[in-house]
Amino acid sequence: MSSTRPDLKFIDTSSEANFFKKASKTLGEDKDPAINKVFKICDSQKDYFIAMNSFCDLVCQLIYKTTSIMKTRSDSQRYVTVSMKNFQNLMKMLLNLGFKIEIYDFDWKLNTSCTIGTVHLLEEKYGLGSEDQLVQTGNSSLRSDEVNVVVMALKIENGSNDNVNIGTFNIGCSFIDYTSDILGYTQFDEVIFFNNLETVLVQLGVKELIVPDNLLQVIKNDNFVKIIEKCNCLLTPITKNAFNFNEYESQSLKECILEENKDTLLALNNHKYSELILSTFQALLQYMKLENNSTNQYKKYYLMEYGLNQYMKIDQATTNSLNMFPEDNIDEIFGNESSSIVSSLYQLLNKNITIQGSRLLKTWLKQPLLDQSKVQERLDIVEFFVDNVEVKNSLRANLFSKLNDLFKIFKKLARYNNAEISLAQIDPVMDDILKIYNYVNVMPEILNVLNESISDENEDEETSASSGKDLIFSKFVKPMTQLMNPLNNLIELINSTIDIPHFNETNQVSFLMLDEDSELKTLQDKIDTLKVQISNIHASVGKTLNVELDKKLKLETQHQVYGYCLRLSRNEGKILRNYSKKEFIELSTLKAGIYFTTPELQQISGNIAKLEMQFKENQVIIITEILKVVTTYYTPLMKLQHLMGELDLLNTFAVVSTDQPPIPYTKPLLSSNLETKILKARHPLLEMNEQNRVIPNDVYFNSSSKCKILTGPNMGGKSTYLRTIATCQLLTQIGCFIPADAFSEVNLVDGIFSRIGSGDCQYLGLSTFMVEMLQISSILKTASENSLVLVDELGRGTSTYDGFAIASGILTKLKSIGCECIFATHFHELSDTDPEIENLKMLAHSKKEKDAKQNEITLLYKVGKGKSGESFGINVLEYVGFSPKIINIAKRKLQELEDEESQEYNTEGGKKFSKEEVVTILQKWKQDLSGKELTREIAEKLMQDVSENL
Repeated sequence: MSSTRPDLKFIDTSSEANFFKKASKTLGEDKDPAINKVFKICDSQKDYFIAMNSFCDLVCQLIYKTTSIMKTRSDSQRYVTVSMKNFQNLMKMLLNLGFKIEIYDFDWKLNTSCTIGTVHLLEEKYGLGSEDQLVQTGNSSLRSDEVNVVVMALKIENGSNDNVNIGTFNIGCSFIDYTSDILGYTQFDEVIFFNNLETVLVQLGVKELIVPDNLLQVIKNDNFVKIIEKCNCLLTPITKNAFNFNEYESQSLKECILEENKDTLLALNNHKYSELILSTFQALLQYMKLENNSTNQYKKYYLMEYGLNQYMKIDQATTNSLNMFPEDNIDEIFGNESSSIVSSLYQLLNKNITIQGSRLLKTWLKQPLLDQSKVQERLDIVEFFVDNVEVKNSLRANLFSKLNDLFKIFKKLARYNNAEISLAQIDPVMDDILKIYNYVNVMPEILNVLNESISDENEDEETSASSGKDLIFSKFVKPMTQLMNPLNNLIELINSTIDIPHFNETNQVSFLMLDEDSELKTLQDKIDTLKVQISNIHASVGKTLNVELDKKLKLETQHQVYGYCLRLSRNEGKILRNYSKKEFIELSTLKAGIYFTTPELQQISGNIAKLEMQFKENQVIIITEILKVVTTYYTPLMKLQHLMGELDLLNTFAVVSTDQPPIPYTKPLLSSNLETKILKARHPLLEMNEQNRVIPNDVYFNSSSKCKILTGPNMGGKSTYLRTIATCQLLTQIGCFIPADAFSEVNLVDGIFSRIGSGDCQYLGLSTFMVEMLQISSILKTASENSLVLVDELGRGTSTYDGFAIASGILTKLKSIGCECIFATHFHELSDTDPEIENLKMLAHSKKEKDAKQNEITLLYKVGKGKSGESFGINVLEYVGFSPKIINIAKRKLQELEDEESQEYNTEGGKKFSKEEVVTILQKWKQDLSGKELTREIAEKLMQDVSENL
């Protein structure tokens, strides 16, 4: 961080000892804050903060990226100081990671406590999120994300079965998306595994979940908490009485929503579970303290019902395995190369110019569409920008860059709480008001570019191009024009009140006063008259001293100490010695020159200062009134910003699809026959990092071949192939082109469920195998015949035979569900268990040299039909540089096992069968017994036939 790290200082040794004694008592045992999600820090009240012990470790990890700056005392207590700038960035990181923040004063008494839901407490006191700041990520500077406030309140009632341990629950939820001005609600049934809840938390990006404090006693199992922690969500219990429905208190919801949403409120009141849902709203609004929020006079929320099946289902495991969002430890993984590594889909796609476009991208990635017509609309708009390069570039280079973030501007303006602002606040308030003015003033230019691009000059245009033009008009031009009608009144108000050119030129507020008798007009005239006199004095002094104006004799108009004064260069300053102090008064001599004044100029400067103070005092009244009027336009302005974010994002999809990748992406065709045929698909992240070294592969799914087994050697590309399929599916359903050849067809799915990669969940006490089983259990309960399921290396966390048996059973279940499924495995015997399942393999070329005990392998990273017979695990050891001694031991042991398995021997006339022979015999028995009842006689006959054949 660029910010200087301050020193921790004390008055004397006694106060130092007392500070650390109280710190030790308050902080207690040295526990990892990443586990209990509570972060404690001390405010020195001298513009810096102190983090100690385990909290100090976390600060070093997130902010300083080193422990070398940490200081350790003789009693083993560790501490580090944090500047105000670093503190603001630290708070954003921790809140977005789901931490609760506790800030103590210098006596270690709790001063402020907040979560992401009550972040306004930090914003008001420490200016959190007030300014755009730069956060260092690797070697690149990126604008830091604001704290994303999505908070949900949840209440559970028993379902139809009285025994809640094996029955169902009725869950009512309400949530607030503070950035998007949305108050939403939903109700759904749930079982003890809480798969639906996981879907809701992932799709909405919930950061904090508010529940009654007796909830865990009602549920009586720990699956609920595991899901919350899996989704990196902060669980906040509050008193259960806050969730007791009160008809009078529920009326506060009506005061928070837009007038146009009254019908939605009526539907909520008539909902089957209205009391359950309204009780969660009651607790949510009370916890968020919306009735006390400074924005409540103008900020109203959209009330919407959220449907569980409104968007594609994506669980947290799939979000992680597809690298949808950046890892927190990206710098640790890639080191100095982290700035050049494209590590997530969000990083790949986030080339937006506006912050609202970046916000919207996060939402779209978590909420891929299911409605084919809406997906097609997004694709057609992206195609329009791909085909109209000048329009695309003009919007990005000349117009989007002029758009400030209205959400952050209104957050700053909200601090004034519509009260009379102070003299010191005039300039920043006016600056923000004029940013809003400039934002709206860009709209006619954007409308002009869009209107020209969709004009009917070319009558021979293709149907797709015509569709894109129609969508540009209906989705953007028409609503923008409608929003500009009321906003034009705001522009007229500011134009008729404030001298905009004067402010842009001098950064000083000047009002256009139509009333000649107004006090402001009188004061302005007096100030202007005195300024003319000052100009005359400047000219007169220049003539007296015989020096050239502006080049050698300059008029200083805003000197911090002297106000209006004159400045000569040091070489010319000796001229002043020829005149008395009564004529010219020297003020100071600096490197820039000699500052001086005259008695008359000094008096006029003092008079102007007094008049300007009176002028500003009168300005306060007017600016306060202007501010009140501006805030009444909050709703149309935020609608306009949302439109601009969507326009920016779809434009960015065109840039990402054509300008960024080494091979341009293509527009996918949406399948009408429930088949998927993606031609030469490439993994976009691998392609960006490896450039042209990516091997493309085809992807096929149809009604007769929906379930497939994929085998192949280690490091052969199985996992990459699975991720490529899922990524192309995801990109299609958010409306982006895909990294594949033209005319690829994609069938829309209702969910992507993957079990790719493995790892322990130590903070939950779960082993690799248990994580696998929990994930696959969730998939089997959630997937439908319209889902895409991708499973990689299932069953490798236990013994070979147990793993094979489990994998076989799960594969059979997935086939019975009827979903699109690819099951990648090293259990090659699975390929023989069901002839109806298609076999795919990662192609590799192998050959055996003379006297060699192991095949040499060349990985082709290409998918072909058939099954692979080997995994070539020992070849991987050679590839990664294992010791030849270890490799030779492994080869000898492998040969022993293969010899033992293939060895035939007689025991009482018997024989040991290979697995392949057993499978062949069992398949023949199954065919012979088709439609028959198995009896002892038939069994003996089957065994006799086997003996005779041998």
